[in-house]
Amino acid sequence: MGIDISLDMISKIDNPNIDASVGDAHNLQFENNTFDLIYIRNVIHYIDHPEKAISEIHRCLKPGGYFLFSQVVPPKDSISEEYDWLVGRNIHYPTQTEIINWMMDFQILNKKDYILAGQSIMNWLNNTCKDQKEKDEIFNRHIETSQTYKSMVNYFDSNDDVFVDIKHLMILYQKVK
Repeated sequence: MGIDISLDMISKIDNPNIDASVGDAHNLQFENNTFDLIYIRNVIHYIDHPEKAISEIHRCLKPGGYFLFSQVVPPKDSISEEYDWLVGRNIHYPTQTEIINWMMDFQILNKKDYILAGQSIMNWLNNTCKDQKEKDEIFNRHIETSQTYKSMVNYFDSNDDVFVDIKHLMILYQKVK
């Protein structure tokens, strides 16, 4: 089962083994205690009220069920505002502290940070941004960002591109209540 609020994203799923439908994470249309496993990846920064979505996930998981959470996060909580400014698009990438605080009804079984080294900003923008003006603005913010941020992410620029290390947080939770 896969859900997304965007019909466009759902229509891109080309796997007959996935029953995909449009759905809102704030109001999941499933019975209590339905699933053994729920997995979300790089979604939480698009959700208006993450606490509500997490509560819905908790409701839909069976007791003892697993919740695998995977998300790009700022390299350090202290740089959160700058990170959001860099990304633009009125998106807030939650910090690790925010994420862990939202998951108080779950038990953490495993938490791991992964560094995706040397990621191309232009590649990301070319794949996620259709508006050239917005793309240019976001790219220029990456050039103009602070030395503090640049040192945290092993910033490197070359041939009209910027490369940074991206921090990806993965946490395996279990529903205990």
